[in-house]
Amino acid sequence: MMHIFVILLAGGTGSRTKTDLPKQFIKINDKYLAEYSILRFRNWFKTINREFSMFLPEKMIFVCHKDYLDLSKSLFPYDDLIFTVGGETRHDSTKEGLKMIKKIALEKQISLENLVIFIHDVARPIFLTKELNEVLKVVFHRNNQTCLSLASPVVETIVNYNKKHLEALKRNELFAIKTPQILSGKYLNLFLEQPTKETYTDLITWASDFGIEIELIESIQENIKITYPKDFDFAKILLEYPEFFVDNEIQ
Repeated sequence: MMHIFVILLAGGTGSRTKTDLPKQFIKINDKYLAEYSILRFRNWFKTINREFSMFLPEKMIFVCHKDYLDLSKSLFPYDDLIFTVGGETRHDSTKEGLKMIKKIALEKQISLENLVIFIHDVARPIFLTKELNEVLKVVFHRNNQTCLSLASPVVETIVNYNKKHLEALKRNELFAIKTPQILSGKYLNLFLEQPTKETYTDLITWASDFGIEIELIESIQENIKITYPKDFDFAKILLEYPEFFVDNEIQ
């Protein structure tokens, strides 16, 4: 049996969105930004056993800034959420989430090698159940021996440019990295033991540093990250499309 945990990264302070509250606590349509990710994973958890009998959903770890811990608990009072304070960087916050997962695994006597850990940035409110299921298929067939990430093929022409030279890159080899990303519990202690580097922007940049096999799962282009004020307007439009609705009947 493989046990699924989710780390929800919500440690931002709203500096780039220029809002009074961090973006994860801003409403888009009728829900807080972070709530979309919480509900999508909660609803998926309720369906996993119908598709995959070998995977058991466990808990979601909500990692937030210390100044917003109480607010997070009050806005998202779900019984399958565990809250913890993040670190200085995204990588450090991921470590805090992993520490909590390791603690729970030890208490429940779950082998670390049987952990499948989803790491997701709550600034990305749009991802699909079928993508998560595709991830589990790869995890199963690879015997949980790899790191994975959702990623979208680049559709624009990308160039390497300076004033003296312009080089067009091979578009069919370029991907935009998304979340969720998936860490095998096999690598949990390695992740925790290694010092943070500035070059570690996500799980994939860390895994490549250690020669860990990486696999990309194609994601929809609409898996956008809310970063700047205008992104809220774009997300509001996208989230009105039926295919991106959060199922309110499963809470």
